[in-house]
Amino acid sequence: MIYLLIFLTEVVLLTLLEKKQWGHLMTPLNLLAWPYTIAVLTIIIYGQIVPDIPPFYYPSLIIWMLGLLLFEIPSFFISFKTPKKFKENNFNISISYNDDYYTTLKLLAYLIIFISLFKLRSLAGSLNSFGTDEFSEEFRSSSIFAHLSVVLSCIFSFAIYKADSKHKSAYIIIIGSLIGMYAIGTKSWIIAPMLIGYYARLVTGKTTLSLKTTIFPIIIVVLIFFLSYFFSIVYANDKEMSQDFFIFLGNHFIHYYCGGALTLGIDLQKGILEPEMPEALLGPILNFFNMITGKPYVNVINPVFIDIGTLGSCNIRTFFGTIYIYSRSPILTIVAILIFSIYTNIIYAKARSSKSIYILLANNTNLVFLTLGFFEFYWLNLACYEMFFIFIIMHYALFRKKYIINHGLKLNFHK
Repeated sequence: MIYLLIFLTEVVLLTLLEKKQWGHLMTPLNLLAWPYTIAVLTIIIYGQIVPDIPPFYYPSLIIWMLGLLLFEIPSFFISFKTPKKFKENNFNISISYNDDYYTTLKLLAYLIIFISLFKLRSLAGSLNSFGTDEFSEEFRSSSIFAHLSVVLSCIFSFAIYKADSKHKSAYIIIIGSLIGMYAIGTKSWIIAPMLIGYYARLVTGKTTLSLKTTIFPIIIVVLIFFLSYFFSIVYANDKEMSQDFFIFLGNHFIHYYCGGALTLGIDLQKGILEPEMPEALLGPILNFFNMITGKPYVNVINPVFIDIGTLGSCNIRTFFGTIYIYSRSPILTIVAILIFSIYTNIIYAKARSSKSIYILLANNTNLVFLTLGFFEFYWLNLACYEMFFIFIIMHYALFRKKYIINHGLKLNFHK
């Protein structure tokens, strides 16, 4: 229990320090620390109520105690480089109507949604398995379509931000995008784009931060979770929603939210069951070059599933836990944490001073995957990098367009 008290004290103190440094609670460290903290408290309480759940291993909190302290070091120094005028309650985002490629992105979204619907129509015979892993594999059978889905996820995030009485077509994009997202069937890749857009609304003042607006995304996440299993269990198998289904849903929600924290502890308690696989931490980057050179792909999926009683089995180890367990090296762990802290905090500082909605969305991509750090180290997935760079490309395309408009296109002809 002493580990828990020290950990909670550290989180509170770091939160206060981050607020003083940045003038805002929505910082990379805070969004990484608090969801995990709540997950730990939840699984400790849930384990006391529900039988046959392994007890939480308190010494595993040391990984997160040290990880958060390391993560804070770059944040502390980078915050001093950010001008004070940008450390206000709201981010300094100011964009005018029609200067953000809304019309172009809307048409692109419609095109990708149409392709998604056409793909679904071609799989009409398999629609009874909609939302299952098998249907997801068939739906994403084309690698080009998988990348188009990432592009659509980015536009979906943008539409979440834009949605209002002046941009009613954004609601069409949101609903149309969800069809393809549910066909893929992965909850994280529905929740993450939704949060990216929602964070943008909060920090720009489009949505006022309150108890209501804090609870609203939680309700949406629960609804996303419910619909995901409704399609894969009830709809796909032509079953009714029984009491057993809701018990399963409750247990699986706890499994999803708390599984990483719980299995990290069990893994450490048993002496780390995985083989060393530090290259997996750079898997998406290495696999990009391996695809070009024809070398074997690097496996990034944890091969060890740990039994967690009535919650099932789990192979995820949280943000810091995965970095440490995959690397099996304190030095590599320290280097990796510092690199990701520098990267996310530099982008965060840039977003605080930029007027570009796309820099903000790129920053929010990092913030959301840090928020989901209670679950896993999400940069094992290529889509994390893809989404970030898609927003960066959008920013520089917009910057170039504004430069040409403001300065004119000057061409020098030489004889």
